[in-house]
Order: sequence, then C-alpha cells, then structure tokens
Amino acid sequence: PNATFVQGALQVAPRIPQTLTPSAGDPPTADQPFYRDIHFGPNTLQNTLFYGYANYDSISTEAIADDSLYSEPKRVTLEWRPGPEGYVRWSWEGTLIQEIDAETLGRYGST
Repeated sequence: PNATFVQGALQVAPRIPQTLTPSAGDPPTADQPFYRDIHFGPNTLQNTLFYGYANYDSISTEAIADDSLYSEPKRVTLEWRPGPEGYVRWSWEGTLIQEIDAETLGRYGST
C-alpha cells in the first residue's frame, strides 16, 4: 500500500566531498557515510532518493503519517538553536522526525 509522509529537509552548502555521498537510491555506507550521527524519530526513514545538487547537499527524512493527516489539524515544529552546541530539529505532534546537530555539520565546515 501507498503511505503518506511528512518530510523534513535541510539544504547545506558547501557540499561535502562527493566521495562521501552515495548515489541516489543507495543508503549511506561506511565508505560513503554522507552526514553521520543524524538522529531519526520512530517510523522515520532517511530520504535516499535525493542527496542534493551540484552546489548543495540535502539532508532529508520522511516520517510515515496516518490518515488523520488529512482530517485533523497537526502541529509540526521546527526548532533551530544556533551555535556550537546548536541543532535543527523537526517534530510532528511532539514526536521527533529528524535532528541534525552542529557537530554533525561542523565536521565538514558547514554550520
């Protein structure tokens, strides 16, 4: 059956070295880790179909949603805390979708 998803994405520039980015459709591996230590919520998948374009990376996830998405109001939250201890966090109805912390981005010079 088809599923409905809620997606959270962060576009980051400059890109990490291309040798660390998997091909579209392939999951990250030890040799091509993309961005490590991204925190995912329950029922959340990393979007492996799109890792970005020539000038930016796209770190995105898809959280499986139930049918109430179309009939009831929902609370989708984006939290952004800048700085070396910061993060970007997406939540849906209080449940984590994705969190990317400053350390994860800082490994590659993107903050």
